[in-house]
Amino acid sequence: MSKCNSTPEPDNWALEDRLDLELIRKGVEEEKRCHALHQYLGWMINQKYSKIGAKKELVEWNKKNHPPLSSADLDKEFEKRWSEWAKPGQGENFSGNK
Repeated sequence: MSKCNSTPEPDNWALEDRLDLELIRKGVEEEKRCHALHQYLGWMINQKYSKIGAKKELVEWNKKNHPPLSSADLDKEFEKRWSEWAKPGQGENFSGNK
């Protein structure tokens, strides 16, 4: 079961509803990882990142978390959210991060 299936209580979130990209990019504590992952991935999708670029960015970001999500949990959550949120074919013909 993915760690991101459970949602922490809102009063336990240091991240607010607004996007604090600089805070997220520094890495977050265990109970904030899924919320941060969702915010960061949503931002990258809005910025038209390719699937490969977004995944690479999240793998690097995850290394800064305390502790990181497991590779399996990160992969599962990334694939689930990408398929739900990204437009079909988004970034497939682009070779950079975006």
